[in-house]
Amino acid sequence: MSKKLIALTIFRTIFYQILLLWAGFSIGFMINPEYWGNKAPIVRQSMNNIFWPVEYNDEVKEFLVNIGRSRIFLELPPHATNFKILEDAMISDEQYMADYEYFADDERVVVRGYITKINWKPWEYDYPTLEQLEPKDGKEDFDE
Repeated sequence: MSKKLIALTIFRTIFYQILLLWAGFSIGFMINPEYWGNKAPIVRQSMNNIFWPVEYNDEVKEFLVNIGRSRIFLELPPHATNFKILEDAMISDEQYMADYEYFADDERVVVRGYITKINWKPWEYDYPTLEQLEPKDGKEDFDE
């Protein structure tokens, strides 16, 4: 066999495999347009999240702190007055922690702490940490 014939055989094999893949994807797309139509916005948003990630800056931090404060405010009892946040902060871009006080209906001061997780990141950003991946004590506990 000549080298030209071998190269031509390899080229034909690759060409026909690509042609069959393209035809299969085309037929699949034509048969199930509702599936691909519903998935298109999800794929587009995922591509945007991966290639143009959201930056954690002062505006995002202020927005997340306001969400955390509103969650505290919504969980206050109906008789609470003079609500005041003593101290608050964002921890590791997702957890809001605050100490706050309010007056109860019998005029006593109630001081409480509050911690909540605010899921603002897209799912593509939630990578598990090494501590979450490593099993504890060499075995997994399935009871909890």
